[in-house]
Amino acid sequence: MKILLLSFRSYGDCIITLKLIEYLSSNNNVQIDIFTRSQFEPFFRDNTHINHIFLEECLLAKKGMVAKLSLISHFRFFVRK
Repeated sequence: MKILLLSFRSYGDCIITLKLIEYLSSNNNVQIDIFTRSQFEPFFRDNTHINHIFLEECLLAKKGMVAKLSLISHFRFFVRK
Protein backbone atom coordinates (compact mmCIF):
# COMPACT_ATOMS: atom_id res chain seq x y z
CA MET A 1 0.00 0.00 0.00
CA LYS A 2 1.23 3.51 -0.82
CA ILE A 3 0.52 6.43 1.49
CA LEU A 4 1.17 10.13 0.96
CA LEU A 5 1.19 12.29 4.09
CA LEU A 6 0.83 16.06 3.89
CA SER A 7 2.55 18.15 6.54
CA PHE A 8 2.38 21.93 6.05
CA ARG A 9 1.26 24.00 8.98
CA SER A 10 3.66 23.92 11.91
CA TYR A 11 6.46 22.16 13.72
CA GLY A 12 3.91 20.52 16.03
CA ASP A 13 2.21 18.94 13.01
CA CYS A 14 5.57 17.48 11.99
CA ILE A 15 6.04 15.87 15.40
CA ILE A 16 2.57 14.34 15.25
CA THR A 17 3.23 13.17 11.69
CA LEU A 18 6.41 11.42 12.84
CA LYS A 19 4.40 9.38 15.34
CA LEU A 20 1.89 8.56 12.58
CA ILE A 21 4.72 7.40 10.31
CA GLU A 22 6.03 5.16 13.09
CA TYR A 23 2.57 3.63 13.53
CA LEU A 24 1.92 3.17 9.79
CA SER A 25 5.34 1.63 9.18
CA SER A 26 4.53 -1.24 11.54
CA ASN A 27 2.83 -2.74 8.48
CA ASN A 28 5.73 -4.13 6.44
CA ASN A 29 3.78 -3.76 3.22
CA VAL A 30 3.55 0.05 3.19
CA GLN A 31 5.39 2.75 1.25
CA ILE A 32 5.20 6.19 2.87
CA ASP A 33 5.90 9.45 1.03
CA ILE A 34 5.62 12.92 2.52
CA PHE A 35 4.71 16.25 0.93
CA THR A 36 5.92 19.19 3.00
CA ARG A 37 7.58 22.60 2.97
CA SER A 38 11.36 22.82 2.81
CA GLN A 39 11.49 24.34 6.32
CA PHE A 40 10.05 21.08 7.72
CA GLU A 41 12.16 18.70 5.61
CA PRO A 42 14.82 18.19 8.35
CA PHE A 43 12.16 16.53 10.55
CA PHE A 44 11.75 13.78 7.96
CA ARG A 45 15.14 13.62 6.20
CA ASP A 46 16.72 10.76 8.17
CA ASN A 47 13.57 8.73 8.78
CA THR A 48 14.14 5.27 7.31
CA HIS A 49 10.38 4.65 7.05
CA ILE A 50 9.90 7.42 4.47
CA ASN A 51 10.33 6.44 0.85
CA HIS A 52 10.41 9.94 -0.67
CA ILE A 53 10.04 13.57 0.46
CA PHE A 54 8.31 15.94 -1.95
CA LEU A 55 8.90 19.63 -1.24
CA GLU A 56 6.10 22.08 -1.92
CA GLU A 57 8.46 24.78 -3.14
CA CYS A 58 10.10 22.50 -5.72
CA LEU A 59 6.83 21.39 -7.26
CA LEU A 60 5.14 24.78 -7.14
CA ALA A 61 8.13 26.60 -8.66
CA LYS A 62 6.98 25.27 -12.02
CA LYS A 63 4.33 27.35 -13.76
CA GLY A 64 0.97 26.55 -15.29
CA MET A 65 0.39 23.26 -17.05
CA VAL A 66 3.91 22.01 -16.35
CA ALA A 67 3.22 22.28 -12.61
CA LYS A 68 -0.09 20.44 -12.94
CA LEU A 69 1.47 17.64 -15.00
CA SER A 70 4.31 17.38 -12.53
CA LEU A 71 1.91 17.00 -9.61
CA ILE A 72 -0.15 14.42 -11.51
CA SER A 73 2.92 12.38 -12.41
CA HIS A 74 4.17 12.41 -8.80
CA PHE A 75 0.87 11.44 -7.22
CA ARG A 76 -0.81 9.29 -9.87
CA PHE A 77 -0.53 6.21 -7.64
CA PHE A 78 -3.61 7.36 -5.72
CA VAL A 79 -5.81 5.92 -8.47
CA ARG A 80 -4.10 2.53 -8.36
CA LYS A 81 -4.85 -0.39 -6.08
